[in-house]
Amino acid sequence: MSEKNIKSEDEPPKYILTIRDRILFPSFLPREGDFSDMIVKRDFLKKIAITQDELLKHKINRVGTDITWDCTDTFSYEFTALELAFLKRVFAEKNAKKQLTDESLPLYELFF
Repeated sequence: MSEKNIKSEDEPPKYILTIRDRILFPSFLPREGDFSDMIVKRDFLKKIAITQDELLKHKINRVGTDITWDCTDTFSYEFTALELAFLKRVFAEKNAKKQLTDESLPLYELFF
């Protein structure tokens, strides 16, 4: 499950994501948007992307429609002000439209 670290006075907040979060995140983000949103989305997804090394290390595989992995590690990220504003807006819109799901709820809670 996702969690946000407590930040110190001098440091930006760090967000803790799991492999599951990193796999699911792209499906919650809009496929369309204006130029700025698409640049921010692209940079955000690059930041949290699973690498080839992680595929091997954590045994991430697709089995039919399911994705499996062998990892309980968490990963710490710092997001830019633009990324955070984008994510908060996306999740606020999904909440207003009653489009949150069981899968997206932990990510929503991470940013609100």
